[in-house]
Amino acid sequence: MVNIISIADSGKGEKSTGHIYYYLTDLDYTANDIKAENKITFMISEDQDLSCTKSSTDPMEPTCARVIISGKVIALNNSTEEYKKAKAAFISRHPAANRWIQVHSFFLCTVDILNIFVLDWYGGPHKVSPEDYYKVPSE
Repeated sequence: MVNIISIADSGKGEKSTGHIYYYLTDLDYTANDIKAENKITFMISEDQDLSCTKSSTDPMEPTCARVIISGKVIALNNSTEEYKKAKAAFISRHPAANRWIQVHSFFLCTVDILNIFVLDWYGGPHKVSPEDYYKVPSE
């Protein structure tokens, strides 16, 4: 199945960490799919802010960059420092989540990245290793 999931990799106004954090709930088919087979894929498009559309570039064009990240879901232990930082980062970017996290038994997750592909020009995607991905300095 495909689903829209809010993500955060840092708090609002903070430097990117590259670590993707998101909430799942057993009330949604995504968490149930992952229990059957622990695989998840994120596609993040440059057109998320409509920059491609506003410049008359169709979001399907390779010149409208996108990154595809896949891996395995890791549910975070809520007693860890990583959990506390990830939750604060997520809430800073998605404050409405405060209304639904506990009511619907959401649990905070990250992804163990196995594959990364970047498509930003004609000629097909470029494979990026997770090691190289995490080496990129944040702005």
